[in-house]
Amino acid sequence: GHVRTNWKTRQFKLRGSTLAYFSGAGRQKGAAELGGARVQPLPAAKHPHCFELVEAGGRRFLLAAPSADALAAWL
Repeated sequence: GHVRTNWKTRQFKLRGSTLAYFSGAGRQKGAAELGGARVQPLPAAKHPHCFELVEAGGRRFLLAAPSADALAAWL
């Protein structure tokens, strides 16, 4: 699998059951299908507000919120 060595800021837009994510320049980088997906906290030493989004098909996204309140909103 892929090992994340750097973290990038992304913007998100929800369209129906699809969560699209964009680069800082506004270009779409990809999307996650939320139907049947699960979100769970994933604490990590360097990223205390880290969480994981797992699509029904098994594709995983590691995300980090900027604060505990933002993390709670995602969960």
